[in-house]
Amino acid sequence: MTAAPSQDRPFGLFLRYPALERRLPRLALLRRPSEVHALDALAPGLWIKRDDRAGLVYGGNKPRKLEFLLADAISQGTDTVLTFGAIGSHHALAVALCGKQHGLRMILVAVGQPPTPHVLETLRRILDTGARVEFVGSSSRAALSGARRWLLPGVGRKRPLLVMPGGSSPLGCVGFVEAALELEAQVQEGALPEPEIITVPVGSMGTAAGLLAGLSLTALRSRVLGVVVNDLMPISARRVCALADQTLNFLRKHDASFPDVKADRARLDLPRNWMGRGYGHPTPAGEQAIARAAGSGIALEGIYTGKTLAAVLDHMGRDGGGSGSAPLLFWNTFNSIALPTFQGALDPGVLPRPLRAFLQRSEALPAG
Repeated sequence: MTAAPSQDRPFGLFLRYPALERRLPRLALLRRPSEVHALDALAPGLWIKRDDRAGLVYGGNKPRKLEFLLADAISQGTDTVLTFGAIGSHHALAVALCGKQHGLRMILVAVGQPPTPHVLETLRRILDTGARVEFVGSSSRAALSGARRWLLPGVGRKRPLLVMPGGSSPLGCVGFVEAALELEAQVQEGALPEPEIITVPVGSMGTAAGLLAGLSLTALRSRVLGVVVNDLMPISARRVCALADQTLNFLRKHDASFPDVKADRARLDLPRNWMGRGYGHPTPAGEQAIARAAGSGIALEGIYTGKTLAAVLDHMGRDGGGSGSAPLLFWNTFNSIALPTFQGALDPGVLPRPLRAFLQRSEALPAG
């Protein structure tokens, strides 16, 4: 399938390996390259990559993955995407918004998380797309419910396309292989110095794995600092590298000219001490980082990007700071594209009964 041209720059991976373009359908969901600029007001030597405002419908890291995942759904002739996430999942919102634009319906098999105002607003936006939310409470029940929904799609309906949490499959990770090539081109053009470290949050491992895989195709020597923000699934350097290698093998399978390279474990660091009480729980350090970023016109949130920036600022502080500091790139995976605003509170009547009960128990909604 051919996407309408909306990028400012050709897709680097397809230019290098033309067979991939013929074999991997793709939708155009963002403008590339995403902007880079210095954040010296926060820390000398700190740079930011603005994926947050690169999307056509929704920004952040998700559209890079969904360009391939949603195109795959369309090419297979399905009208429904089945995915997993917490009730305020940015991944689910991105799937719902981008999928709706291309005629795809989303089913979200959802687990609970602390129902902060930001989470409730995200949930409301997901529901507003017409998506179906099935609240199951726990990750183990989510797997069973998802399997049932996939195996038994309903009379007259095609089996939905399964999209892994965060879009973190080899196909989804291809989007961040391309992102590494995009970054290399920006460094070569002088848009930014070669970063010593690229930092991203790690929730489902796909962004870090895709970057790690992509860096193996470049001349960049950058390392990946993946700030772990999710304790609902097993995250380890071994798993991230395995997903990166699966992505490289996937690309090699689709183009015989693709090089036989492996992800370099030595280029990956996964600090875990910024998560706080667990997934979805804001931290004081994260909230402070969010406030500091806001002073520079950067919008972040408390689940992923606030904690990641807190780790970045701590790292740069311990590294000594100053004009001689090695460049560090903060990859902004949040969305800052304006979305419609809502008036009033979330209507309990639009919620499935199990989800409504969860929010009432959490005192996010009035009982009764």
